Amino acid sequence: MYALDLRDALWGENPIGVRRLNALVSSLPADSATVRALDPNGGWTQEHELLASIVDFIGMSNHLFLSANVSDKDRKLLPKPSRFPRPWEAEEQESKLSPHDEVLGFFGTMAAAGPDSVRVDNPEHPVPDVADHSAGEVN
Repeated sequence: MYALDLRDALWGENPIGVRRLNALVSSLPADSATVRALDPNGGWTQEHELLASIVDFIGMSNHLFLSANVSDKDRKLLPKPSRFPRPWEAEEQESKLSPHDEVLGFFGTMAAAGPDSVRVDNPEHPVPDVADHSAGEVN
């Protein structure tokens, strides 16, 4: 934003002082990369929260409309309305992810076997070749 090289500003021929550097960093806009790196929630403004709330309310109203206009059997199949993710909820979401060992345990057997060991064909249901029309006529 200031077109200032940090290396030159700190250790160059004309270094700036600590107070000047603090004033420059403190006055950066909330959506700057530096502010977002220092505080992940720093770029979330009141406007962002209001827009996210509108998205949430529209999703809820769509869910209520569909719930009121489908049969009881189909109502149970409707997905719950989703909530627009907030920046501070990303940390909570990351903590719910599977640990590395669990993912490795699940996919590790396939990865350890290598790509040549994975069968993509099924002998019981062979996939006809593109040029092979003997599988049946298409009406």
